Amino acid sequence: MSRKGYFKNKGKRKKDIREILPSILIVCEGEKTEKLYFEAFEVPNAHVRVEGEGRGANVLLEAARKYLKNDEYDQIWLVFDKDEVKDQDFNNAINKIESKGYNAIYSNPCFELWYLLHFSFQQSTLSKEECLKKLKSKIPKYEKNIEDMYERLKDKIEVAIKNAKKLEEQKKDINSYSKKNPYTNVYKLVEELRKYERK
Repeated sequence: MSRKGYFKNKGKRKKDIREILPSILIVCEGEKTEKLYFEAFEVPNAHVRVEGEGRGANVLLEAARKYLKNDEYDQIWLVFDKDEVKDQDFNNAINKIESKGYNAIYSNPCFELWYLLHFSFQQSTLSKEECLKKLKSKIPKYEKNIEDMYERLKDKIEVAIKNAKKLEEQKKDINSYSKKNPYTNVYKLVEELRKYERK
């Protein structure tokens, strides 16, 4: 990936001061829902590329490789759900992603749990259908692929981060990723992107 540089004059001496911005690749399982959400972050202090694959957790790493053929990235984040993926396949996918040094960002049962945490803490095990039903009680007209979810929820983002961290603390002794429900670590990617927002 190309890096942008700039030149400044200091007195009579010209100096080459190169501003190197971090490059971040985000590859999402969902073709639109997650992609639209992360693309809405205004991060002028980083080069961010967001791609939606429409492929499951167990093949997401292979799907991401096409973006790594021609470009180099400082950070690689793969975003996916437990959803209908078999427990062992889900666990294997996370282990494989992390063994490559990439960031595995996953939600159980689904990405919408992250949205739901903007409104309230969730403790009871949830199916995807139950999660969507709860979210629609908060956002009656919610449908997948809404383009302005980030704008709708950004004033509650600190609540979501707090709730997600609380879930993580509660589930820390569960060794199987697939058994952590409800659970999402989307907050880690959100916190990273917020580092590069316009101050």
